[in-house]
Formats: sequence, C-alpha cells, structure tokens
Amino acid sequence: MGTGTGTAAGPNLYQASVGNTALMAAVAANPARIGLTIQNNSANIITFTFGTTVPVSQATGVQLPANTSTTIPASGLGVVGNLGAQINMIGSAAGPSNVTVLEYY
Repeated sequence: MGTGTGTAAGPNLYQASVGNTALMAAVAANPARIGLTIQNNSANIITFTFGTTVPVSQATGVQLPANTSTTIPASGLGVVGNLGAQINMIGSAAGPSNVTVLEYY
C-alpha cells in the first residue's frame, strides 16, 4: 500500500514495490483524485490499470518504460473515466521495481 492518506487535502505521495505478479490496489482508490504522476524508478517495464475488475498483466494495461514517468494532468480529465479508482500494477521482471505515485486532488 501507499504511504499517503488518500483523503487529506493536498497531494499524496505513494511508494510501491512491484514484482512480476499482479499487485492489485498498489494505490488505493480515491474518488477525490483529479490527476496523478506515475514514475517508474526501475530498469523494468511497469504496466498499470485502474479499477477492481480490470485485470493487470504485462499485456493488459498502460505500459510505462524503464526510468520514465507519465502524468495525467489535474484538469478536466480527472472528472471523467475511472481516475479515482484503485491503481493496479505489474512489473516485467521479478523485481522488485520501485514506483512512485503522486496524486493530486
């Protein structure tokens, strides 16, 4: 689980240690989330999905290459779709792969 509270005002910072088996709820759901940045701090590919019913595998989800990040801006994108749902992750190697997530709300 992450180290942030998921409900307090201000951004939360989460650290996840991701292996090559699905890590469901690597970051807990937060309906107030309107944006986030996911930073892959490893030499492995990280794949992530949103929601409890969405399976995460190395072939299903959004792939984040080694030592890169992606940001879903805190804008109108945060009020549509499933951005507030739990974030699930899997790594391309046994790892662990270190991932940092900063959520905005």
